[in-house]
Amino acid sequence: MIRWTTVFLDRPADGFAAATEFWSTVTDTTPSPTRGEHDEFATLLPASADACLRIQRTLDGSAGSHIDLHVDDVGASTNAATDLGATVVEDHDTMVVVRSPGGLTFCLVAHDGEHERPTPVGAPGARTLVDQVSIDVAPDRFDRECRFWAELTGWTLRPGAEPEYAVLERPAGQPFRFLLQRRGAGDAGRPTACHLDLACDDIPTAVAAHVALGASVVAPFRWWTVMTDPAGVEYCLTCRDPDTGVPG
Repeated sequence: MIRWTTVFLDRPADGFAAATEFWSTVTDTTPSPTRGEHDEFATLLPASADACLRIQRTLDGSAGSHIDLHVDDVGASTNAATDLGATVVEDHDTMVVVRSPGGLTFCLVAHDGEHERPTPVGAPGARTLVDQVSIDVAPDRFDRECRFWAELTGWTLRPGAEPEYAVLERPAGQPFRFLLQRRGAGDAGRPTACHLDLACDDIPTAVAAHVALGASVVAPFRWWTVMTDPAGVEYCLTCRDPDTGVPG
């Protein structure tokens, strides 16, 4: 059973400090002291909730994000994932690195009692909340990835607002819901990746605030705006309500 979800922001060394400052500011969190053999990990700590965002200085210079699923039994969850077509990349007993059938690397880790999700941050009318993981899937891998994530999590899968989307409903208490996005035909064969989405009271207000902190606008759309953080990694500001996650 998936008890909690954490998203790791994987950032190269030359963007790690700027990304840490940016994400701690926009989420109103405090970075923990770094830890790990190379001081490569930090947790973004909310004032009055359980942490669901961490940041990692990547040793190979790669950039992106990955998911940690917190479970009761890492071994049993690993077996379940491999039965569904996943591949074990590294096994560290209490933490197993796994790759989904479509190529998304994620981790299975032991649950440590986390249960209280963060709430929206910011002034009324300008609040935001990191509340969604968009799993970006090549068109030839989409159906299999949808089945994999639905069966692994046990969460309800439903069609999205557009044909290229499917949604895994967020159970009560979980910090994120999962949105599966079918990429265009030109991305056939491309490994699955993921990025963060923020629900916003007002997208233009959020865009201006994020740009002032070092983010950049990639492209505005009707219901969301694609951004890059100071390390050059994409995320989206969306029109979904920060309290409910429902599109505004």
